[in-house]
Amino acid sequence: MRFMTLTVMALALPIAACGDIQGPIGETDIALARGGNSTTTTLTTDATVGSGAVNDGPITYAGDVPPATITHSADAPPLQTYRTSFTAIQGEGNTFVVFYRDPWTSGNNQGDWYLKIDIPSDAELLNENGVPVPVGEAVEITVELDSTRFFVQFGPHGSTFLGRKPALLHFNLRYADYQGLDLDALQVWYQPNVAETWTAQPTEVNAKKHRLLMYLDHFSNYAVAW
Repeated sequence: MRFMTLTVMALALPIAACGDIQGPIGETDIALARGGNSTTTTLTTDATVGSGAVNDGPITYAGDVPPATITHSADAPPLQTYRTSFTAIQGEGNTFVVFYRDPWTSGNNQGDWYLKIDIPSDAELLNENGVPVPVGEAVEITVELDSTRFFVQFGPHGSTFLGRKPALLHFNLRYADYQGLDLDALQVWYQPNVAETWTAQPTEVNAKKHRLLMYLDHFSNYAVAW
């Protein structure tokens, strides 16, 4: 198993790009997001709210997403951001959250959550060269999101969690278009590197709450598909 661009606090590595990128995914958006529920996690934006500033260009990627990737429903509000990053501190537990905008208020207010990453305090991160990150060191983790599909790209590309201490990746499918499928048919799919084959990963499905959960041990490409 393996696989955005604003800033949060959690593990410390130099940022590395997510592979050879080409072809648009997502959309340029006013940069605004909120942090997760970890007291050690803070989030800053790369643009001043209300200034009209935007993230630097459309999100791009190389390779294809699985052809059966589910999409956001027609009534889904936009996300608060499509490109962000967060800083995780090696040896500290951290949670990072991406939210939808609140559909009932104007502006870019926080609505329901879309994606969460939980990094346990005993997680052991290796950088893209396979070298363990020292305890207490900060690592900037990049996150790029597609604006229409349940597709996310994590960096630094190739960074991994050691052994049986991975992060947890959660998807909220409240605004998903299942295209007539049963929720239990969905899984999180993983692509280790561009041009490589996508594979379905062991995925915990909570049909009642419309959520998916998987262990994330590699920063690369992930999508919800069947």
